[in-house]
Amino acid sequence: ILISEWYPIQKYGISHKWKAIYKYDGRRMPSKMSWGNLIAYEKSISDEQIQYAFINNCEHSVEPLKVNTSELPVIHFDGKSQISDQISTLENYSIIIAIELKVNSSGKPTYNKTSPPMPFSIGNWKFYDLGKSRFKLFNEDDVESLVHFKINGSGFFEIKISSNENETEITINNKRLYYSKFKKKLRPNYQLGNGELERYWHGKIYKFEINGKSLINKV
Repeated sequence: ILISEWYPIQKYGISHKWKAIYKYDGRRMPSKMSWGNLIAYEKSISDEQIQYAFINNCEHSVEPLKVNTSELPVIHFDGKSQISDQISTLENYSIIIAIELKVNSSGKPTYNKTSPPMPFSIGNWKFYDLGKSRFKLFNEDDVESLVHFKINGSGFFEIKISSNENETEITINNKRLYYSKFKKKLRPNYQLGNGELERYWHGKIYKFEINGKSLINKV
C-alpha cells in the first residue's frame, strides 16, 4: 500500500501542492491536516519502480533560480532563428542550457499545433512552449521520454540532459524530471532562440554546453 500525500488545502479553486508518496509501514503517517490517496497493489513493487512511475508520469512544477546574469554572454530571442550544425552524433553526452524567461504580457494565449512555439531544439531533443507557463521537453525518437512541467514565475532556469550507456536523465534547476535506464543518441544540428517563442515570453539564453564545451559563441 502506498500513501500519496498532499499539503493542506489553502484555498479551493486554485492548484494544490503535492507533498510525497511513500509505502505504508505503520511508522510514517500523514499529518492530520493533509489529504491524499491510498494506492494498493496486488504484487509488491520496488522503490525504484515507484520513483520511475512518478517522475515520468507527472507534470512537474519548477521554481526559478536567483542568478546574477549581468556578466554572462547572452543570446536574445529576437524573432530570428539562429542555427548551427557544429555538433556530431553522440552516444554519451551532457547538455546544459541556461535560459531566462519573462512573461510577455502582449503574447497571444493560443497554441498552434501545426507550428508550436519552440525555444530551442538540440538534435532530437525538442523543447516546446505550451502557454500559460507550461512546457514540454522530449526526444522525438522516443515517445516515452515526454516530460511536462510548469514554471512558477519568471526567472532563470538551467536545463540539463545527460545520457550514457547506463541511463538518461533530465533535470531543471537540479530537480529530476525524467529518468530512464536506456541511453538516447544525440543527433546533429541545433536551433536556439527561435523567434516563435515571442508569442508568450521575452527570453534570453545564457549558457549552451555539450560535454563541458561552450557553444554559445558559435550561435
